[in-house]
Amino acid sequence: MASTGDLYDELPKQIERMVDDERITRMIHSFSYEWLRLDRHKSMDTDVGMYRDYTRFVKEDMFKETYEFIQHILKNDLSIMNFIDSDFAMLNQNLAEFYGIDGVKGNEFRPVTLPKEEHRGGLLSQGSFLNGHSDGVQAHPIKRAVWLKEKILGDSPPPPPPNVPELATDTPGFEKMTLKEQLFLHRNKTSC
Repeated sequence: MASTGDLYDELPKQIERMVDDERITRMIHSFSYEWLRLDRHKSMDTDVGMYRDYTRFVKEDMFKETYEFIQHILKNDLSIMNFIDSDFAMLNQNLAEFYGIDGVKGNEFRPVTLPKEEHRGGLLSQGSFLNGHSDGVQAHPIKRAVWLKEKILGDSPPPPPPNVPELATDTPGFEKMTLKEQLFLHRNKTSC
């Protein structure tokens, strides 16, 4: 086929056949579970005292959001850039309510247009990814940055130097600081 030039005619048909095959669902689940490290989301014990609306149903729907999102992009031949930044999310009523998005009714997942100013589209802002790269209480932008550097850019960061101190939790007002402020304070230490 390749030597006769027929491959270019046949390739789109075969891709469409594969995308329409029911086995693609298993591939999407396996691929996203491994690539996005959704095992971390599965095993994460989220602080329900801090996140009172977080239930096992929300947790399960966060998995489904990711799977449905990837499947929607593949089946509709959308740009791969949607994985990084999209103007939609795949939501059902339960997850939309958890995220504070109005107007979504029912259990079925569907594309929901997101406000541009919120910058919530893409895989990296989905609950399964964010929760899986946290500690169940606080977000961990460093864990997400390491994942991004390794999985998207293909470049593993070096391990931290052995003499890097812990965050100075005894600093006055530390507990009222945002994580960004805490990291800024930490980064400005001479040992960092």
